[in-house]
Amino acid sequence: RTTAGRSAAASPPAAAGGARKKADLPSKKAAAAAAEEEEEVDDSCVVCGNDESDPNDLIIFCDGCDISVCQSCYLVDKVPEGEWFCRPCAAGARVKARKLDASCALCCQPGGALEPTMCGKWAHTFCCQTFEEVFFVTLPGGKAVASLAKLFPERKDYACALCPQKGGSCILCPRGNCKQAFHSYCARDRVGRDDWVTYVELLKNGQPVVRLCCAEHSRKLGGKPPTDIRRPTVAPGGADGDGAAGASGSAA
Repeated sequence: RTTAGRSAAASPPAAAGGARKKADLPSKKAAAAAAEEEEEVDDSCVVCGNDESDPNDLIIFCDGCDISVCQSCYLVDKVPEGEWFCRPCAAGARVKARKLDASCALCCQPGGALEPTMCGKWAHTFCCQTFEEVFFVTLPGGKAVASLAKLFPERKDYACALCPQKGGSCILCPRGNCKQAFHSYCARDRVGRDDWVTYVELLKNGQPVVRLCCAEHSRKLGGKPPTDIRRPTVAPGGADGDGAAGASGSAA
């Protein structure tokens, strides 16, 4: 079993064999002919929602839990020749076929593209991108883990306006002094479904952070990102500064 290494930028994948890529999947018509009752597979990236695989940034599939991710979103430097497993599956967090025994410490939702944390838990790649105080630490040996140690304490006191789930940490709508709070993954679902505005802001320290606006402020913005913020040239997950990761994806 081979897992791909991590780096700051994705490089062209191996040309042949190995991990399943979007191009390797049978067409939807062929799948429907083989099994009419089989549900259609969602082959979009669970981090950014992109469903178009690029030759230099392939959408790849975990051979353990079947999640799909862009190489750039999950920082997969090279597609391996053999099987490829996401980080929880590689760590043995899969309890049975296609199911992970791992949930995000930030939004409490299970599954999806997860990162290991310094405290021994897991956090969604996407959720990590929405907290300005969450950052990655490279441990001896090159393994990168997310640090949640500096999370603002009040985030755990906020109640998500979009779900009854207690626990985790919520973000706030970034517009003005808006107090609308929600789990990052809950808000992510509203972007594609209810046209919530999302964008990437470049902080003063140079860190890019994914922002998600509430329904009211999304309407006030006319469904477009604001013009009064600093935007990075390259956003988290490989998106450009005009669009944020998670713009059209669904939770996994």
